[in-house]
Amino acid sequence: MIMLVLLAFCKCTNANTDTVNIPPLRIVYFIPSDVEPLADRSERLGRVMRHVQHFFSKEMERNGYGPMTFALEWESPDRLKLYEVRGAKKQDEYGRNDAFVVRNEVRNALRSNYGIDSNSEYLVIFQLLLKVEEDGVVSFELGPYVGSGTAFSGTAWVYDDYRLDSDLLSSVEPGGYYHRHVSLGQFNTHYIGGVAHELGHAFSLPHVLESTHQRSTLGTALMGSGNHTYGRELRGQGLGSFLHETSALRLSVIRAFAGNNVRGIRRSSWEIDELTAIEKLSENGEQTLAITGKISSASPKLLAIIAYNDNLNIPGDYDAKAWITKDIDDSGNFNIVINELEEAPYQLRLVGVHENGTTSQLSVNYAVDANTIQLENLNSVIVEARIRRLLLNENVEELKKIAEKSDDNSIINQMAQHSLNLLSQPKIIDVAALPASVNSADLTYVKFVVEQTGWRGVHRGRTPPDDVFIKVGGKFYESGLYAHAPSNYTVELGGKWKTLNIGFGLQDGYDGAVRFIIMGDDKELLNQEIAGRQTIFVDFSIENINKLELIVESTREGNSGAWGIWLNPNISR
Repeated sequence: MIMLVLLAFCKCTNANTDTVNIPPLRIVYFIPSDVEPLADRSERLGRVMRHVQHFFSKEMERNGYGPMTFALEWESPDRLKLYEVRGAKKQDEYGRNDAFVVRNEVRNALRSNYGIDSNSEYLVIFQLLLKVEEDGVVSFELGPYVGSGTAFSGTAWVYDDYRLDSDLLSSVEPGGYYHRHVSLGQFNTHYIGGVAHELGHAFSLPHVLESTHQRSTLGTALMGSGNHTYGRELRGQGLGSFLHETSALRLSVIRAFAGNNVRGIRRSSWEIDELTAIEKLSENGEQTLAITGKISSASPKLLAIIAYNDNLNIPGDYDAKAWITKDIDDSGNFNIVINELEEAPYQLRLVGVHENGTTSQLSVNYAVDANTIQLENLNSVIVEARIRRLLLNENVEELKKIAEKSDDNSIINQMAQHSLNLLSQPKIIDVAALPASVNSADLTYVKFVVEQTGWRGVHRGRTPPDDVFIKVGGKFYESGLYAHAPSNYTVELGGKWKTLNIGFGLQDGYDGAVRFIIMGDDKELLNQEIAGRQTIFVDFSIENINKLELIVESTREGNSGAWGIWLNPNISR
């Protein structure tokens, strides 16, 4: 315990860095307008955060990085420093989707009351948004419970409750509630585990599932479902949670663990010149996927490559297993072998981890079918990546060469031709002014009276770099609108069109949850939530409608990964 207190007050030292200043987490206590803060909050939450701090320290050391962990601020050795923020609304008025409502109130209060710029900090916001009934047992989750961040800053939204106390993790006494009546220990497993899990997201960690061997020897990966197993070993109820080696690697170079020495270059890039996938059998006859590649350049320096292999039959990305290689030779050559394959569609995400904590990513969908790995997409992905770079560099001549050399029906030809079309800057049309002889129009290239997205601007027929191309459900689309939540595309139709044909889904590689809404003259035509990798196409009558709105809103998951896409949006007479 003494060592952990010193970490909060002193410079942190570990085997991988010089002595550096570790920026402390800012612990915010968020109090709705109609409730009062809990009397023992500083001491009790101090125990909670110290427990989580020790978990990360222990797991980082087990993974070979020494006892690295985050820093905390203390008013005294037993009292955690809390930045108290009084909410503008009553407890019942906050919803599960209000992460940014809460954060905006916190941001304004931190700036005005404490002189803190929350955009450059790591925050944990303990919210009094777990409502307890009069019997003191049954609880309702009212507010957001999520986390999101980068290698340099982030936020975790979690709950406080009078029963939240790491000293109770070992308790088998009744008195907790999590979807059902549970022990106080189980209650704390879920909610302190949730603190650790959402803090992982605030540290920029993605979900990752443990391997079969890890499950039997270490337990459950924290960034998988480890928020539901945290500390259960203290009650003798099975293995608890652990930090996956891929999570530990990424933490070892982010600002919250490595210190302010990582605050230099905040962008990263890489170029993979070669990537080959082959099917192999292991020594015990297990089917494996062997990936070899060559990286021609990376900035900043690349430390490792992680392969996340995500079964697309399972919604969300909690099931993505991961493999890591730090063996990248001087010429940029690397290889990774992926096993534990099932007959299923997959998304492979190759993630390069740079020395400043940022990442570069290459994603591709493939399938394992009847014990055969379908390799076509895997072995063409580098050509696609080259087309992306040529598009970003506006290299028309090289794109023309690729289009001329490729098969007219190939995905490569489609992407090259589409890139050339984007670079020619398609004309924006006013659909309300089109003559009656024009029977249809693609909304990708029409004049909008409102056009806005929640992140990285408006993009027609493409997404922001580095993705560039619209790909939903493993399929490439030339026609579509990037619509990261919250977004709105509003077009004036002039009452002259009859039918809307449109699809929607999430960009491949992003696993948020969003709500797609279509409004016609302020009347709701569609309200559909999408989570995971659904793709839906619909038709609507828009006869006599003047104003058509395409809206995407975030849902319970907040805005993390909320890359909504409108697909093939077309209107006809």
